[in-house]
Formats: sequence, C-alpha cells, structure tokens
Amino acid sequence: MTRSKANKPKKCPFCGAEPDLFHEYDTPRCGCSNEDCIAHFEDEGVDVALWNKRPIESKMRTRIRELEAHIAPHADGDMESTHYTLRGGHVMLHKVDLPDMQGERWTIEKFTVDRPDFGAILAGRNVPHGTYTRAMRGKKLVMSDTPAEMRDHHHAVYAATGSCLINGLGIGMVLKNILLKTDVTDVTVVEIDQELIDLVSPHYQDPRVTFVCSCSYTYKPPKGKKYDWVWHDIWDDICIDNLPLMHKLHRKYGRRAVWQGSWARGICEREKKALKSTRYYW
Repeated sequence: MTRSKANKPKKCPFCGAEPDLFHEYDTPRCGCSNEDCIAHFEDEGVDVALWNKRPIESKMRTRIRELEAHIAPHADGDMESTHYTLRGGHVMLHKVDLPDMQGERWTIEKFTVDRPDFGAILAGRNVPHGTYTRAMRGKKLVMSDTPAEMRDHHHAVYAATGSCLINGLGIGMVLKNILLKTDVTDVTVVEIDQELIDLVSPHYQDPRVTFVCSCSYTYKPPKGKKYDWVWHDIWDDICIDNLPLMHKLHRKYGRRAVWQGSWARGICEREKKALKSTRYYW
C-alpha cells in the first residue's frame, strides 16, 4: 500500500529543505519553524508571535537565518570563520584569502555585511553578518565567497577528483577548495580575461595548476585529454537565458569528462520549469 500524498513528510514551503534538517513546518504563511531561526529573532528582540501574523514579512523569517538552515559555521557560531561545513554533509568550504587589488577593469576587495538584506533573504541568498571577498568588473558584482555562493558550489567541490578543469576563475574559491583535496592531481583553469588571471593567479601557486587565457566555448583541450571533473562557472547572474550556453559546454565535454556541472544550473532549470507551468489569462 502506497502512502498518500497528504501523508508524505512536509518540506519547507520556501527553501524546500527536508524534514531531517528542520522541525515540522507551520502553514506556508508562517514558513520554516526552525528553532535556530526563532532563537535569532528572540535575540534581536523581535516578537516571533507578532512576526508570524504578518503574511508577507513572515517569509523573511524563513530566510533571515538561511546560513544556519543550510550551512553551519565550523567554529561554534563564529561568523568570521574562514570556512563552513554543510550540516549533515562532509564538505568544508573555505573562504578565499585575497588582498584588496585594483586593476584597470577589475577590483578584488573585502566587504562587510552588518545588517540583513531583506531582498536577498526573500530571494534565498541571504548574506549573514561577516566579512567577505568579492570580484567586481567595473560596478558589476561577478563573484563572492558568501555562504550562498558556497552552497552553489559545494556539490562540485565534493565531486572533484583526479584531473580537473574549471571554466571561469573568479576569485578562485572553487580552485582553492579543490586544491585542498589530495586526490586532485591537476587543474586547468580557463579564464577569458588576462587581467583577472594576473590579479588572482599569483595567490594560487601550486604545481598542479595551469592557467589558460581563452574563451571557454572555443578552448581546445589537448588532443586525447580526458578529465575526471569539469566545472563551468562563467556567468555573472543566475538566469534561465544561461541554459543554452550551459548545454553547449556540457555537450562539448560530454565525452571528455567523467563528471561535469554548471553553476546554478539546477536553479535555472527549476525557474524555467516554473515559467512553463505558469498560465496567463486575458
């Protein structure tokens, strides 16, 4: 006898987390009832009961402690810790350790978050209080080592082994973390911007790493070269328009890679599916 849909374990109505990471959930109006979230609000002097009565802001309550819900600080709640461990997992991601640098087009800089961004909370990409590093191309944020970014890359870091290729350098967060794995034998980093390579690569001096200035779509690996792991991270934003280009890269390395993935591909595919299921009435 199969279980009815009504008897299946509930998931968080906003972040989709499984019950093993949470307590039971209230109605979608109230969102996640994780005790850590409630404790945080009480520490901040917020009346949780009153907050739950607010149908819109109650969603913010779900996101305000996103880090505690998905990524646990490695050092007993120290939000300034340089690395985080996924709850229930075995992946420890380290923040980058780059100095502030200025180029003609690129800026690598530290930034501090000391207040919640409710827009980011509702979007599921809350940035907890702390100091982080980001890469800016002009005024455009390209990459940072915030917990949301770490969560996007944790499955890729976990899968990394053997001969690896990374399309897109950024601040080198993925590169730094896979180099900590002893089973990674060599890494090729393909980056289209030589200035970014000049700024970042000196801080990742490892005999296993080779930096190549080339376009990810036109780069030709050595003849007969096979990779155990390939990661594509060349897009500035999470957008369903990136999917055709992701598919192009996946086809390119389909026979060359044992494992490959693209940054935020799952999010983009879910958004595309949701868009297709939306009906409009005039």
